[in-house]
Amino acid sequence: MDNVVSINPKKSEPHPDNEYTVLVKYGHPVTHIQQASIFGLFSSFELAQEFINTFPLIQDQNYICEIIPFNRIDINNGN
Repeated sequence: MDNVVSINPKKSEPHPDNEYTVLVKYGHPVTHIQQASIFGLFSSFELAQEFINTFPLIQDQNYICEIIPFNRIDINNGN
């Protein structure tokens, strides 16, 4: 079985063995409550950054984007 676990050790130093997802946070224009969405699994930090730089909805707004690393681990069920 293939599970994904968030490990974010140091945000400033991407780890080469990780896959990445982009967490986008923004404030709802009427209620001012924080909203969040997560986009994709990217095979590199650079691809995730490229997504942020080219995604049209993110470019024209005041969104906070965070690239979060994931590690894939195998969990043995004891079988």
